[in-house]
Amino acid sequence: MRTIKGIFQYGLTIKMSKEELIRKISVNNRTSFNSITILFLKEIIDKIINIKICKTIQLSGNTYVSLLEEVGFKYVIPSHSGGIVAAKLFEQYSGKERPKDLATIDELIKR
Repeated sequence: MRTIKGIFQYGLTIKMSKEELIRKISVNNRTSFNSITILFLKEIIDKIINIKICKTIQLSGNTYVSLLEEVGFKYVIPSHSGGIVAAKLFEQYSGKERPKDLATIDELIKR
């Protein structure tokens, strides 16, 4: 069985004013997520009213190819990264010329 790694994101709803929370997690007048420790969470546990956990998975091209081969595909052709193409297209335009909506971007890509 394959283990696919991902990133866990946690969302907490805390019954506390924004100002109080910022004060509690600030170090030298700057907010720091490093201040959110197990000890800190234990201290405010009675104020935590909701918790959401999300696992985000972004597979690489190589992982997709191996997964498709595992389920029976005999021939898999990886394609180029759309991100690289989009960045190159974006860099060709400056300021006012740069597309500002999805319809204009679609037109450029389809040329």
